[in-house]
Amino acid sequence: MSELLKDGFVDESRYASAFASEKSALTGWGPIKIRRALMAKGVPSDVIDTALAGTDRDKADAKLEKLMAGKCLCHPALLAECRQWLGEANVVVRER
Repeated sequence: MSELLKDGFVDESRYASAFASEKSALTGWGPIKIRRALMAKGVPSDVIDTALAGTDRDKADAKLEKLMAGKCLCHPALLAECRQWLGEANVVVRER
């Protein structure tokens, strides 16, 4: 293993970047879920920060907004609160 590390075949930064890119682009994971998964694998926080900087934050935010809009419609008790939060993001929420 030490030879692989020394020769650059095993690299936490490369692994974390590839993991973050794949999870963000292909599975739609957001930065919090990616961070938790990498932390569980023992990847240092500074390496995680660098890896997450390479992901598309706007795409993750748009997915979260769409998810929240759907949840608001399913849970009328949360509708007003969701409208306020999503209104700040310029997302229109309609009742069913």
